[in-house]
Amino acid sequence: MAQATSKTCSVPGCCCYSQKQPYLSFHSFPVDGEVRRRWFQAIRREEGPDFTIITGSTYVCSRHFTLDDYVLGMNSPFSITIRRLRPDAVPSLFPWNDFTPEGKKDRVYERSQKRPPVPSVGVEIKDITRPPVPSVGVEIKDITRPPVPSVGVEIKDITRPPVPSVGVEIKDITRQSVTSVGAEIKKALYDALKQDHDYATPPPAGMLDGTVDYIQYLEAELKKALPSSDLFSRYCASDDQMRFYTRFPSERVFRIFWESIAPSASQLVYWNKAQMISEGTSDISPSPPRTLPLIDEFLIYCMQVAVGMKEEVLADMFQVRLTTVTRVTITWANYLYFILGTLPLWASREKVKSVMPGKFKKCCPNVRVILDCTEIPVAAASSRSLQSETSSHSKNRTTLKGLIGVAPHGLVTFFSPLYAGSISGKDITQISGILPLLESGDEVMADEGFIIEELLSGVGAKLVTPQFERSGQFTREDTEKTQAIARLRTVVERVIGRIKSNHIWDSPVPLTLMCTVSQIWHNCCVMVNFQGPLSFEED
Repeated sequence: MAQATSKTCSVPGCCCYSQKQPYLSFHSFPVDGEVRRRWFQAIRREEGPDFTIITGSTYVCSRHFTLDDYVLGMNSPFSITIRRLRPDAVPSLFPWNDFTPEGKKDRVYERSQKRPPVPSVGVEIKDITRPPVPSVGVEIKDITRPPVPSVGVEIKDITRPPVPSVGVEIKDITRQSVTSVGAEIKKALYDALKQDHDYATPPPAGMLDGTVDYIQYLEAELKKALPSSDLFSRYCASDDQMRFYTRFPSERVFRIFWESIAPSASQLVYWNKAQMISEGTSDISPSPPRTLPLIDEFLIYCMQVAVGMKEEVLADMFQVRLTTVTRVTITWANYLYFILGTLPLWASREKVKSVMPGKFKKCCPNVRVILDCTEIPVAAASSRSLQSETSSHSKNRTTLKGLIGVAPHGLVTFFSPLYAGSISGKDITQISGILPLLESGDEVMADEGFIIEELLSGVGAKLVTPQFERSGQFTREDTEKTQAIARLRTVVERVIGRIKSNHIWDSPVPLTLMCTVSQIWHNCCVMVNFQGPLSFEED
């Protein structure tokens, strides 16, 4: 039988299939007989006339496996996470157990070891925990009473505590411990119980008040820092998943970022309402209550930009309308554009030199920025004039072009807005705003397609190119400098690779996001700095 083009889950009650949920993985039944039998038992099905295992057509989707059932890995720091099922993994998450794995039960021997020992019958209870009690015949005075002085000794010779002056309060008096016999016995019993059975002694009044207040404070701070969301905690449960869905390198970095934007993000106004306010057709009032938690709205934006998911898939995942997904994406793109636009990116000459790798500092100490252009594919417009403006000379498609400036250590320090794909490298350098930032004595490294020597000389800067482009003979110093320049030119390519690892750029940007593509481009260029520095192999 031919293999099915669409994979469907065979678990009873599960209606997932690959065309509707492309973000799920589908796993064939194992070949091993024992593991195969355990799969049948777990999904509550038996192979027979009503259910037959067909290779390439019968699957179980990833919703029924826990994270421990997978072996996670990465091809590279920017590639998609590899998810491989363990050989002995068995599905355990189903509708009939509320998708909750069964807890591991201890064996009989382990449970028996945890039980407290039972005393034998002949042992009296007082011999187990109770301290020794004096016999009845012993007088109380023989237990704790101090010796009585002889008759000839005067009373004044007996050691007695000093009598305080009249002005001293009673609480300030330091007298010897003179207590009744009953109090001494009670204290002895209390000390014995406290030593052997401290867990049974109630704490003093008021001791737990501060602990309860501190627990409530921590719970409030946790809710404020990261709102509860089942979907976010499900898809971003580990650093690998966080890196794949949001492009943040770890949960710690994301938490710091979220804590900084959450107060202002809670006051967001959707873009369509903001547009009506600017046109005067609506009053300035808060947006209606959100149907999704704030953290889920940010996850929708990240999934569409970083993962490249289609709006139809996101609407099905979050159980919202298609227009809601579009409204959330545009709103968050504009919000992050204003928030991230306040971050200073351009680094001073001293800062660039202080963090420059050693090999580059030796051969190219004055290089302040490395320039390169990249193109973003967009959907073709219906207008012929717009198609001609966005048509790329190097690629037979409609594109938008942006200029990227990277410091030698790999930090994005400059990026231009997006322009029509037909613009040249010289023109985009002239109008992008990079020239006023350069200072006299700066060196700029660019591709051979940038004919910008005249533009740079106007601000006192210099264009750096490899030596073999001007001469065919090399000295040892020229060879080392040429190799350093070649490695420097790969830095900007690696950074552009990080920007384009956001899968929204894999296919042409749809027309519904054409009004927001510049904001998304801006956010991707800034947020690539959150991924950490590039690694360089020092010789």
